[in-house]
Amino acid sequence: MKVNHILLSALLLSSMVSCDGNDITPEVPDTPEQPTEGYQFIFGGSTDTEEEATRASWTDEITGNDGKRHLVFGWDYTDKSNPTYEMKMAFLDAQGTPLTSTEGQNYSDITILKHSTKANDSHWAEFETVERYANPLNTYDGYTLIAVNGKNSSVTTSPFAMQMEMPNTFTQQAANSLAHLSDYMYMYDTYVLEGGTAHLKFKHLTAPVRFRIHNLRPSAVKIYSASMHVANNQALTSSSVSVGSNGATYGATTHSSITVAAANDEGFSIAERSHNEYIDLYAHVLPLGDGNSLVGKTIQFTIEANDIVTGEKKVQYLTSELDHITADKFYQVTKSYNWIAGDLYTFHIYLDDAIYGITIESVSIKEWENEDLGESETM
Repeated sequence: MKVNHILLSALLLSSMVSCDGNDITPEVPDTPEQPTEGYQFIFGGSTDTEEEATRASWTDEITGNDGKRHLVFGWDYTDKSNPTYEMKMAFLDAQGTPLTSTEGQNYSDITILKHSTKANDSHWAEFETVERYANPLNTYDGYTLIAVNGKNSSVTTSPFAMQMEMPNTFTQQAANSLAHLSDYMYMYDTYVLEGGTAHLKFKHLTAPVRFRIHNLRPSAVKIYSASMHVANNQALTSSSVSVGSNGATYGATTHSSITVAAANDEGFSIAERSHNEYIDLYAHVLPLGDGNSLVGKTIQFTIEANDIVTGEKKVQYLTSELDHITADKFYQVTKSYNWIAGDLYTFHIYLDDAIYGITIESVSIKEWENEDLGESETM
């Protein structure tokens, strides 16, 4: 059974701060400016070895007990002298009107801080609102909390929502590296406050895509980019997603193609076929919005590589009419005609003097979390 998202349990707490500001020592820079009056809300979260958990960054380098590689997540925390504000939080009343802070802001940036005594432990994190509010958290019972983790998020006001844009081109710094995806690890949750607490279970908004390129040539090859597209500029993925009090909505604007390119035009080398080598290039996609799907569409692929005879770089190799992913083939593997947020899609692309034999695999995040997270802790 597929699990379409993964979970993080977090308990929200209110930390009382003197309203006259006399007890305040500003701990973050002036951008965004740190208010000096009111209540600052603080919550902590961790992974747990007994339930699925998600954090904000990931690697694809861990081999589990089953001998397979699994994706591993970790919070991208910082210190108070250099906060990154990659999460936003808002509190909406029953009419969808946001609660304003003591500074008049209708949402708060969040500082993600390390919350563990263990060295290099990214399973724990603490989250602090930059904005301060006039009353303790329990006075806002019945408000819907919206929490979004996404470095490129913005806020719209009519109706209130947090919106994130997804590019259609990604630049990868090194073979098999995922660092370029960290800015787009979009997650969210909504929860109605009860008794001054909110139990957040973050859900992924994106679906990572892995282009696994295999070299079937008798000589080494250098790969400059990989892309997939739908013919006639038809919709392949949504280009934006917004989160409001009713959850996530994927935008009507779309991308017809997704590309991953090697940084600095340097390319990634794969040894000749006798070495059975491959490289992984990574991108993100967003599910298509309501009324849109992959039904009737064909996903085609393009690889830019060096020419097999002259060595000329950035020669395009295209899928043939027989080597592509039809909507029905996509459905056979995924049981859906749409991308599923939180699932990893791997396209195996075999390159000789042309592309052929495209295959697809899909795995849910629950299956990524088979590795031992180590000793559990309590707060």
